[in-house]
Amino acid sequence: MTSAFLYLAGCSLRNGLRARAARLREPRYALGFLIGIAYLASVFGRSLLRMSARATTQVPTPVAALLAGHHGAFEVLGAVALVGVAAIAWLLPPGPRPPLAFTRSEVQWLFPAPVTRRQLLHYKILRSQGMAAISSLIFTLLVHLGDMGTAWMSFVGIWLVFVTINLHMTGVALRRQSLLDHGRSGFRYQVVPLAVILGAVSVIAAALRANWATLSSGPFNASLLAEIERIGRTSPPREVLLPLVSLVRLPLSVTPADFLAALPIAVAVVAANYIWVVRSDAAFEESAADFAERLAEMRGRTATPAAAARIRPQPFALKTTGRPEVAFLWKNLIMAGRYANVGFVVRIVVAIAAVAAVGMSSGRAPLNFIARMCVFGAGMATLFGPQWARSDLRRDLAHLATLRTWPVSGAAIVRGEVLGTTALLSVLVWLFVLAAVACGPSAFGATPLLAARRLSLALGAMILAPGMILTQIVACNALAAIFPAWSSTVTSRARGIDVAGQRVLMMGGVLLTLAVALIPALLTAGLVGIGLRFLFGAPPVVVPALVAAVVLVIENAIAAEMIGRVLDRTDLASVPPAT
Repeated sequence: MTSAFLYLAGCSLRNGLRARAARLREPRYALGFLIGIAYLASVFGRSLLRMSARATTQVPTPVAALLAGHHGAFEVLGAVALVGVAAIAWLLPPGPRPPLAFTRSEVQWLFPAPVTRRQLLHYKILRSQGMAAISSLIFTLLVHLGDMGTAWMSFVGIWLVFVTINLHMTGVALRRQSLLDHGRSGFRYQVVPLAVILGAVSVIAAALRANWATLSSGPFNASLLAEIERIGRTSPPREVLLPLVSLVRLPLSVTPADFLAALPIAVAVVAANYIWVVRSDAAFEESAADFAERLAEMRGRTATPAAAARIRPQPFALKTTGRPEVAFLWKNLIMAGRYANVGFVVRIVVAIAAVAAVGMSSGRAPLNFIARMCVFGAGMATLFGPQWARSDLRRDLAHLATLRTWPVSGAAIVRGEVLGTTALLSVLVWLFVLAAVACGPSAFGATPLLAARRLSLALGAMILAPGMILTQIVACNALAAIFPAWSSTVTSRARGIDVAGQRVLMMGGVLLTLAVALIPALLTAGLVGIGLRFLFGAPPVVVPALVAAVVLVIENAIAAEMIGRVLDRTDLASVPPAT
């Protein structure tokens, strides 16, 4: 039966490659493929050239040099991270996906076949190895630890780590399904793994609590790494982390002797997770079949009765009269509520407050780190959030035929579509900025001038960020309206180098549009700032930021009118279906 499964996996891979090669006949995929190849060559080519130069001159890489002095510390950190992943897998509530997801064709052909339950488990484990191997290869090329002679240790080690994580996640999902099937009587099957995870977490928490003053007293440097290594070598953390330390040691090995010394225990960890998975008594067949049917119906554009009957909370009460833009805002906020609701915001605030409270109890250094991370998060949400969040025209473009039947102009559709994502991302950026101000050093300082300067900069950033976000969202919607065939809807499952190249091209176009739109806004704000400085003698921040934001809003209003005219003339045959 294993040979049949290998044949099936090989045929699926071959057919997938043929389908991706066939779509290269379209210009959008061909251009995306060329850009994707160029991007990968620029990323990996420079790394290979640097590694070749270091191999010729016998100069170690910076990562290898750091590992040579603090190898044990990184092994301990990796083992602790794996314990955290296992604990989170047990604590997080189960999602809508079943423990083992099968496609509709797999359910129809494999479930009635003379195939045992264990053979089905082996089939899914076998299918997951391809993605694990590809991910391991990418990680090896991106974060290589030595010359090409030791690359095989990094690849095999990372692959075994991914295999272990995948097996453990599958085992956790199957154990949860078993608990649901057997009720309280099935809890005895969960005692051993839960006791192991809780024991490991308790030991690590006790060690952190006992050494927290030392760990939080200074920056992340050689002395801190030495302290982490010392804690990992003491008892009982040493005994608890020994299996996972051996697993992490594989990709971090510098010599083949180190790799072979850690390999037996690492293989034992993988084997233990494998036996744990195949011996599970969870009845996954029914849930997998139901999930495959629901997924097929969603792809077939037919909603299930349960999905149609589900009612999401409204962000506000929609009146029967008013601007049509408000109706689009109301709709998009409901759609985005699946992942960006009040609970999501509360969790972010609670997490930031908890980390800040821990940092305040041990000094200002952790608070400064939190402030820098919040500034980084605000920048990422401002520059890349508009391309990640797609609750706008990019999602509704497939329904353009329905939108055409409404008594609403194309410009009103564009204005309404961009409001929801802009509002959500702006609130997220504001939360990051406020957290950065609260954790920054000047916010608690004794110098009023420094505190006022920090607050004025924060207020200026909060004023300017919505305009920058709006500009990028309008640019993304403009690309979707002008090039509808290039638009990838949220439900699209297209993958590959060509699709990655398309996204790189789109990202470059959006960022270029933002840079061009900022030129008149910054020039106008600069002139206003110079005038205010000449009149009052103080460095202005808030007023120029407000002027720049107003200019961006005016530019986007004009762009929305132009995009609306394009949308009104769009041929419905050129719009891709939402598949």
